Amino acid sequence: MDKRLCYIERVGDWMDVFQLYFTDNLVDQWGDDWNDTPAVSNAESPYEDETHHIESMFIKLDYSYNFIFGGESYSVELLNQRIACWFVIEKEKEKTLIQGGETMEEVVTSLAKIGIPCFIQYKGE
Repeated sequence: MDKRLCYIERVGDWMDVFQLYFTDNLVDQWGDDWNDTPAVSNAESPYEDETHHIESMFIKLDYSYNFIFGGESYSVELLNQRIACWFVIEKEKEKTLIQGGETMEEVVTSLAKIGIPCFIQYKGE
């Protein structure tokens, strides 16, 4: 089963590095304060247990990208219900939308089209 995007958080000192989390059980995936708005100042990373397996990757957005991070305005719960996008990223008038529930492959492909490399963090099973 493909893992699906369930959470994004800013990491690092520069605030332009993001960690994207993917789960194999999006239907009932949850984390602390996922129903609180905004996600960026309330929510924590997703729970991981025997029925929820998480993989993550990192992206870095430099200043050549204009972007809106949905976590600054919406809760994780609403973002994963696709009320809004996790990311709207624009470079040279090409716009990319990243939504909750997209597979890791879909996200990597979308980001590669506008030149954003992804650094995938694999966990041993």
